[in-house]
Amino acid sequence: MADTRILPDAALAPTASPVDRFAVPVRQSTSGIDQLAESLARVNPKLQGIINTQQKRRIESEEAKGIVAAGTMDPSLGLADNKAGWGGLLESVRKQDAQRGTNNADALLGASPHFKRGMVKAKAQRLGLGLQSHLQMQWQNDVGGIKSADDPKVVQDWVQAQTLAYSEAAGIGNIDPLIVAEVFENRVATAQESLFSGHMSYRAQKRVGEFGEEFAANIGLLASGAGNGASSVDDFMARMTQSESGGRSSVINSEGYGGWMQFGQDRLDDYNRAYGTNITVREFVKNEALQAKVGRWHINAIDKEIAASGYLDLGYSLDGLRAVRHLGGWGGVEKFVASGGKSKIADSNGTSLTDYYRKFAGPSSQMQVLADEAVSNGVDKKVVNKNLVDTIIAEALATGNPAILDNIDGLDTGNGPLANIAWVKAARVRAEEQISDNQWEDESRKVTLENRDRAANTRRMTAEGYQAILKAPFGDITSLLDEANGAGEAELARSLYNWQQQLQKDEKSFDTDTTGLALLRLEIFKGMPADEASLAIAEGVLSQRWTNSEAETLFDELSVADANKDVLQDPNVRKWVTNMRGEIIEDLTVRDFFGELITSGKEIANRFEEEWTDEMIIFKEDNPDASMARFRKEARSIARRLRGQADYQRPKDAGLNQPTQLDGETAPTPAGQPEAPSSQPPIQKRGDRRGSQNTPEVADPFEGKSDAEIAAAAQARGVDVETFKQKVYAATGFNPEGAAGR
Repeated sequence: MADTRILPDAALAPTASPVDRFAVPVRQSTSGIDQLAESLARVNPKLQGIINTQQKRRIESEEAKGIVAAGTMDPSLGLADNKAGWGGLLESVRKQDAQRGTNNADALLGASPHFKRGMVKAKAQRLGLGLQSHLQMQWQNDVGGIKSADDPKVVQDWVQAQTLAYSEAAGIGNIDPLIVAEVFENRVATAQESLFSGHMSYRAQKRVGEFGEEFAANIGLLASGAGNGASSVDDFMARMTQSESGGRSSVINSEGYGGWMQFGQDRLDDYNRAYGTNITVREFVKNEALQAKVGRWHINAIDKEIAASGYLDLGYSLDGLRAVRHLGGWGGVEKFVASGGKSKIADSNGTSLTDYYRKFAGPSSQMQVLADEAVSNGVDKKVVNKNLVDTIIAEALATGNPAILDNIDGLDTGNGPLANIAWVKAARVRAEEQISDNQWEDESRKVTLENRDRAANTRRMTAEGYQAILKAPFGDITSLLDEANGAGEAELARSLYNWQQQLQKDEKSFDTDTTGLALLRLEIFKGMPADEASLAIAEGVLSQRWTNSEAETLFDELSVADANKDVLQDPNVRKWVTNMRGEIIEDLTVRDFFGELITSGKEIANRFEEEWTDEMIIFKEDNPDASMARFRKEARSIARRLRGQADYQRPKDAGLNQPTQLDGETAPTPAGQPEAPSSQPPIQKRGDRRGSQNTPEVADPFEGKSDAEIAAAAQARGVDVETFKQKVYAATGFNPEGAAGR
């Protein structure tokens, strides 16, 4: 195995010196060449420089060995190997000590100092690299809240404190200061500069992002009328004063309006009535203190009107509406809002309500300030413009107020009006169209809801009116008629009046629609709304489908159904009964060969459900405290029991003698049951004289049927007409020959 030990250079010998403990060349050679070189060095300084350079290279080589050893093997093993090689050099020093009476060898005990120095340098380099990782980790963990620091001095102090703590923990103080200065300090400077510059860049980006978010939020607040676009009363008065009179308190215009805010006598009379004064315009303009007092009263009164109107909830600015109210009165405010903020009404100077609103509303001017601030703080101008437009449009759509879009007109990009950019124009048009569409949909929805509410109210009045008249045909129905007329239902009022007149007459004799009565009763118990049921009951009486007394019974059933709806309308119970109805309809519906109904399975199923409903009501009356699980179990039990009764069962021989089934089409006999004997007479062979005469009870099944109907029925069976006839005759027991001989 090759020798991997790192040994000192043989040409290096230790010397002892109070100020320098580094190695110098060994002076142990006695060869002629060495002596010559030494003599030449004394007389030739240049030659001495060459010798020193060679010595320096040997020292650097020794240090390099130490650095390599630190990175490739256990430091203790590297030092032990180097120490073993260094021992030979120490022996020569001891010999010199013996000759000179010195003790230099003891100071050089151990490994080569150059080798040691190399190992220490390697350690210092590792610690320097580790500092950069340590600082990054501390920063990532936001130690001391450093990530929020914007002050460079604070960041520098933090970096210095973290570096000091790391150095103390790593034992930098125990390393030769020269090595620290040479190796470690360079790494410190690099790590600190990297962390500092990275942090400041991060904070710059963070500030831009935070400012961008804050900017978007503030634009949203302005667009939504946050603070209602409101300035203080005094600030608003100052702006209005400048607009109305240019700050001149004594001016009276040609129309008689005077003072700072150009009050007319009508508005001053409102103040006079409120405070019991008698101020005229001429007196008013001479008293600035009075103008300030009246001005505050004026604005505060306007604010109360606006707050009560709810217009601020639509996104309108308080300052803007103040200005509209000042210019056009409260009527002007209502017209302005009704126009969607686009009123063209103007004063004698040509100033429209819309112009005045825009002048004082304020959001666009405040938005411009925020936009300029955002750009100056590093937010991309395109991002600013998009935030402006998107936020304004979103608020306009959310409130349905197109006037909010006018804020775009007052914004400038720095290169011209924002409203002139093509994509902004397109976005604004789309928003206006959507608002218009939404308003139309809202109006349509409102009309639909109003119609629905009106219809529901009409049904209620109808049901209550018919029920009241039915219970007291000779009672006073004035209140019913007044309510119907007041709701615009004159036709209903006439119907109620006519019905009362009809009920007061003797009841006519007519046949009750028992099927319709039973169906309505079932619907009531299945959850038909009371107003619809009441109306159906009343209409049945008016159309003479059932009598007054039967109608009263149905009204009573409404109360019973409501008391039992938890059971009768339970989804599980309804599902069970519905399935049972389906079975009955399928089993008991009977049609003839031509598809005409003979027996209605639906009518039988209705009777089944009616009987089941009555039994369930009785059970609940007897067991009012039973659980829903018990009611569900009983519902199934009653249904099964009723289903087993003969009235709701298919006849046992149904498969053999139903008119809809011919020879060869009989239903299969259920497994495990003997085949039921046929009740039909045997098919007679041609020429058989027995039973050749038809019994009077058997009618010709084709009587009254056209050839086309017979052919269609045969085609549906997949046979020819003659075969079809023979099958029908065999199934019904009719003998066409016997009929022909009569």
